Amino acid sequence: MELRRIFHRIFSLPEIRDAVREYVEKKYSPRFVGEDFMVRRVGRVSRLEYLMQDFVDWWDLEMEPRELLEIVQSARYYRGVLKNILPFSCIYGSIRHLIDSGSLPGARLSWSRVYYVDLRAFSTWEELRRSFSRNVWKNVRHFRNRLNRRYGNWMLERSQNIDEAFRFAIQSQLRKFQDVRLRDADYLGLKRRMLDILNEEELLSLWVLRAEDEPLAVNFVLENQGFAFSYMAGYDASADAYRFLIFHLVKHYYESGFLQFNFMKGESGYKTQWTDRFYRLYRVEFEHPILLKRLLSIVI
Repeated sequence: MELRRIFHRIFSLPEIRDAVREYVEKKYSPRFVGEDFMVRRVGRVSRLEYLMQDFVDWWDLEMEPRELLEIVQSARYYRGVLKNILPFSCIYGSIRHLIDSGSLPGARLSWSRVYYVDLRAFSTWEELRRSFSRNVWKNVRHFRNRLNRRYGNWMLERSQNIDEAFRFAIQSQLRKFQDVRLRDADYLGLKRRMLDILNEEELLSLWVLRAEDEPLAVNFVLENQGFAFSYMAGYDASADAYRFLIFHLVKHYYESGFLQFNFMKGESGYKTQWTDRFYRLYRVEFEHPILLKRLLSIVI
């Protein structure tokens, strides 16, 4: 499926991989296994991971099962954790093959959802709008009336002010999430650097809902080959501002002939107001298939 190729191609940009590797080396001092995998300590456990998996919503590698088996057998680690994997990706096929052949004994699979709006499934905008939850249109109308009453002057714009929007998004996320990385200057520096790279590659569109020159909601959207990915967002104290922004973004991308508006990973309940379509996103955990190396990883 083209979806996996598009997103993986975006985050395989050498500049992004170099930025992530630099951050990972500084943060974790890992042992690298080939070009794409690493072993790092998580608490007292050494863990095999894909280098990029904490920094992308999903990933893929053109890797045959025998190549993956060489990776999982070569290093010393206690547990392997590979996550954010789409079921139609090449790497999932290789993982599935190793599980089914008994090469990853005791492997455990779990999955979460990636919600998306299939824009081409609807012949008109009105048909697409009616597919939303009944509360969506009511919330949009009420919030528009509140905007008119309170501000009079508001706009939805494409912006180039990445600094302002990034600060706004991080402050918004700090209010909602207990994520220590949001207070890590190195991590924030990496995220900001990634936005610059995506912008330089002309893959990034920044949308801002603004009133009286103040942002109420922002959304960094990745655009490529007819797909719009809601990559990073933030909003003020009212979630209605974000719903209002999403409504207009879905409308814009529908009318612009895009194929899909993708909400990216995360099972936030608001996404089901817009769509019931989703992809599975897999996580697989397994112990080292060679007992001796698993035991050595505890003491080394």
